[in-house]
Amino acid sequence: MMFHCTVRYLDRFFMVIDGQTTRVYDTVKGSNEFLPPLLKPVRSFGCGTFLDAITGEELILVTGGRGGSGNIADCQVFTPSLGVWTTISPLNAPRAEHSVVTTVDGVFAVGGGGLVEQLNPTTLTWQSVSPDFWAGKEVAAAAVPDDAV
Repeated sequence: MMFHCTVRYLDRFFMVIDGQTTRVYDTVKGSNEFLPPLLKPVRSFGCGTFLDAITGEELILVTGGRGGSGNIADCQVFTPSLGVWTTISPLNAPRAEHSVVTTVDGVFAVGGGGLVEQLNPTTLTWQSVSPDFWAGKEVAAAAVPDDAV
């Protein structure tokens, strides 16, 4: 079974990504189109969006998951203006069945049986940020405002 992930971007589109296809739905036009698939087929991955530190463009991120030999740390980024997937630095540890959440402080990979990692948007590398926060598999994560906690 493939794991599907859906992300919103540019407040107009949502992208559905599975291990073998990628498609985008335009909420204004009511239309959808297929986009290039992931560079490597993967399942049980995390996905989210973040702003490119140089151009300010919103990019789509796919992290970790399961490949042919088990959990992987690979990360792929889709650039809508170019219509292509590229790879960035891998996570520090392989993970699957996890979430990616974006806050005002950055992009975080949460769960999947590992410590929380944060993406540096300038270098596109990952660092562990919370040695005392470990999240199991099949987690959901969401950003909440300061005054809601």
